[in-house]
Amino acid sequence: MIRKMNQFILYHTIFLCIILLSFTACKDSSHNNSQKLLDKPVHATEKLEAKQAKAIKESSPEKKEPSITLEGDDIILARVNDTTISQYDLDQSIQDMFDPETIRKIDKKEQNKILESLVKSRAIAHAFEKIMTPEDRAVVDKKVKSYREQLLVKMYLVRKTNPEPVTLKMVKDYYDAHPEKFGGKTIRVYEMIGSQKKITSSERDSFITVLKNADNHQNWKKWVQDLQQKQYSVFYRSGESLEFLHKKLQEIIKSLKKDKPSQMAFVQDRLYLIRIASERNEPPRPLEEVSVEIRKSLVPMQLKKSIQKASQQIMEKTSISRIYNHQQN
Repeated sequence: MIRKMNQFILYHTIFLCIILLSFTACKDSSHNNSQKLLDKPVHATEKLEAKQAKAIKESSPEKKEPSITLEGDDIILARVNDTTISQYDLDQSIQDMFDPETIRKIDKKEQNKILESLVKSRAIAHAFEKIMTPEDRAVVDKKVKSYREQLLVKMYLVRKTNPEPVTLKMVKDYYDAHPEKFGGKTIRVYEMIGSQKKITSSERDSFITVLKNADNHQNWKKWVQDLQQKQYSVFYRSGESLEFLHKKLQEIIKSLKKDKPSQMAFVQDRLYLIRIASERNEPPRPLEEVSVEIRKSLVPMQLKKSIQKASQQIMEKTSISRIYNHQQN
């Protein structure tokens, strides 16, 4: 028994020695390999790192947007909190607010007034930003997005479709077709005879008998005075404006021709007789005065034509999905 124990101890000791020797050999080998790596020239390692860095740079080049300064944007005219208002901002505001003819007349004093309004506007905007609710911010973001889209459309149309400019002929044709929009109109002066109060059925026949002879009287005002002296309760009125007349009376006047009396009409139990006494034409303002106004009204029409032309080309190449949620009856 003791002998077997000694043999076990001997064999166990020999086994441990073998393991230790193997471990030492592996450790020495690892050390030698590490030393060889350390003994390599430093410049070789640097070259390898540089090569790897170059490869990474070439595979993912960085694209930088060019820095652009708009004309006048580097000229600071005012500071509001941590923001600036530049000459570009002022120039754009003037262009947005006025037509070219007015812009040419704006002097330095007027520019300063406009600049001051921009300063006040910016200050108010900053004040509101501090109290904006999430809903306010969402509404503003939507409107900014909509305005940005409008600008993009306008810039696209100018750059890609060359919208037809508003010509002098177009301005003249519009002026001739719509004189009423520029002060040109026909002024009609009406004369009216009416009962001063609601008439009874017995009075009705008497009034009709008297007034049916209207064609025999040129001077209605004098005729009414004569009737009043005969105790007829009638009145005379003359005017141009229809604003304060009953709607039915307005319709009668609009339908009349000059010097042709109307049929006797009953409105709210009162009797009326009307005629157009005179007409005169008021010419429109001179074309020179309204040409800028006309151009402004024609520009949207030209843009609409350009949009239709551009949309025909673009819609065919655009992915569009229409979703209708409206309930149909």
